[in-house]
Amino acid sequence: MSFWHPNRSKTKTNHNYLLILEAGNDNKALFRLIDRLLHRKAEKSFPTSTSAEDLANTFVTFFEDKITRIRSIPTPSEIPDFFSSLDISTTNCELSNFSPTSNPKLLKIVRSVVQKSCCLDPLPATLLKEHLDLLLPSICSIVNLSLVSGLLPSSLKNAVLTPLLKKPNLDHEVLSNFRPISNLKVISKVIEKVVAVRLQAYLDFYQLTEPLQSAYKLFHSCETALVRVQNDILLAIDNRHCVMLLLLDLFAAFDTVDHEYCSKD
Repeated sequence: MSFWHPNRSKTKTNHNYLLILEAGNDNKALFRLIDRLLHRKAEKSFPTSTSAEDLANTFVTFFEDKITRIRSIPTPSEIPDFFSSLDISTTNCELSNFSPTSNPKLLKIVRSVVQKSCCLDPLPATLLKEHLDLLLPSICSIVNLSLVSGLLPSSLKNAVLTPLLKKPNLDHEVLSNFRPISNLKVISKVIEKVVAVRLQAYLDFYQLTEPLQSAYKLFHSCETALVRVQNDILLAIDNRHCVMLLLLDLFAAFDTVDHEYCSKD
């Protein structure tokens, strides 16, 4: 028989408080922590299938056919001169290689990336975080070899795909309501993050970033884009100007990238 003790409750409260402080400004980590503390688990609903293998094959066939249909859409035989002029480079800078990283610089990146394990990882994220001081030099060597050679091993390109509903209220029996979520190995995520940091520093140094870009940009989002557009419209109306809004939605933009062609280059 167990008895409740006030010190035990206080200790648990302090522990939870420290976990919340550790999450910091990471909203995703904070929401995951809250769900775990409240013992809430998201319901994973998938289309009806006879087995897990048949379900996986059904999703694979659906996503592959989707890409095939997109790429089968006829493209213009000739590109107008106006759009061709946009591809002409007007900069005199060139990024030919990436400088190696160091253990102290890599430590912060690894801590931000090592949040969730992939079943392809040889070590779970929790074990990696506990012994990060011992494994960091080896991780740094792997990252630098990739940066210097300009290559990413094929084993680090493999990912586990999980289909998730685009919105919770959508019908889980309709395959088009799902989107594939890719979960890579921790080492692959670390290399990607290191490259992203160097690319961003390069773009900032040579002022190659687009001032009005809101996606994939620090402190910018859909909210900032909408605020900017609304502000421009109101200013134009106040100045008695005519306003025209042109919207372009690229359907499945990332699915149209020819990965085989890119890998050859």
